[in-house]
Amino acid sequence: MDTEKKSSTTDPLLPSGELTNPVVISTRIRRLSRQSDRTLTEVDETKSVLRKASIIIIETGVGFWKSYGGMVMALCASVFFSISIHLVKSMERYGLKAFGGALLFNTGILIPSIFGIIFNEYGPGWKRRERVFQGLWPINNTSQQWTTIFVLGLQGICQGVAVICRTCALQFLSMGDMTVIVFSSPVVTTVIAHFVLNEKCGLIFILIAIFTLIGVVLITKPPMLTGEEKFDANTLTGSGIAAGALLSLSLAFVVTRKIKEKHLLAMTFSLGLIGILMSLPLFLLFEDWDSIIPNEFNSLMLTLGFLVCFCAMSSIMLALKIENAGLVALVRSCDVIFAFLLQYIFLDVRPDLLSGIGACIVWLGVLFAGFHKYWSDKQNQMIEARKRRINDPSDS
Repeated sequence: MDTEKKSSTTDPLLPSGELTNPVVISTRIRRLSRQSDRTLTEVDETKSVLRKASIIIIETGVGFWKSYGGMVMALCASVFFSISIHLVKSMERYGLKAFGGALLFNTGILIPSIFGIIFNEYGPGWKRRERVFQGLWPINNTSQQWTTIFVLGLQGICQGVAVICRTCALQFLSMGDMTVIVFSSPVVTTVIAHFVLNEKCGLIFILIAIFTLIGVVLITKPPMLTGEEKFDANTLTGSGIAAGALLSLSLAFVVTRKIKEKHLLAMTFSLGLIGILMSLPLFLLFEDWDSIIPNEFNSLMLTLGFLVCFCAMSSIMLALKIENAGLVALVRSCDVIFAFLLQYIFLDVRPDLLSGIGACIVWLGVLFAGFHKYWSDKQNQMIEARKRRINDPSDS
């Protein structure tokens, strides 16, 4: 009896008196085995559900990024570029001029690019990352390599000219007026991309081009609307320079699409380097070093703030890697809104009636073009899905 009590207390799974019964023991073992199998099955089912959920989440994220990633990055670029242009305008009271502003802008792109390249090439896990200058260095004298180098250089020149023109235009125009003219570029970009990249350009965009041009003309304040005898010299000069920035920026968008497979840091490095090579001689010829050397805490903070230029350029490069040039330029027109807000909040500059009407016309035209593009893409996706269902009924 003592032995049975001791056994029952040490093994609660087997009641007293059944320890020596082989049938009971085997039944109990089979029951425990079935419970273990059910537990393992539930664990496997849970793992399977979690695996499917993670796949769905990843596919949803990838799908969202492919569909809207370009627009999101273009919107980020609008925010960063508006801040950088605001910095140029704000530093005018510290003596900053056009070419000095362009030099600081390009320096803000080049310095972070150099640090990024060093980390990518020599930082932790460098073996798993793509080489920045893959296909560009070393030189192997192939036509494809020289073509890519030429396009990179052309991209840098176009962007460098756009930066210089924008900073020069700020000497004659308000931040808002300059931004409206420059970022009516979606129309020009779409037309150029149609001929160079074979991207679609229909009658709607031609009508929008005319509509946008009317808005730009209003910003130049023609005498017939202002009652003056002739154009205001500063407004006309600034508008002409801003139009040069408009054309250069449109070309830069299109050229970037041609080399979208290249590493982001390779593009930002070439943009910053070529921009400095273009703006530095002009700065040395026409301006003084004192204009870009910080002499107060505020100007030092503004100078350091130019590092936001790298974020702006990186965002626009990523956007152009994902989305076509026309749509990126459309989203970038959000700079108009941010420019008017920043100049009103920080500079206390309010747009006059003609500038406001012109900005609204440009914005509405660009917005309509964006909705038209979105609707066209949805229609094309529905048509392609219908064709797939007809060609492969098993998918349905």
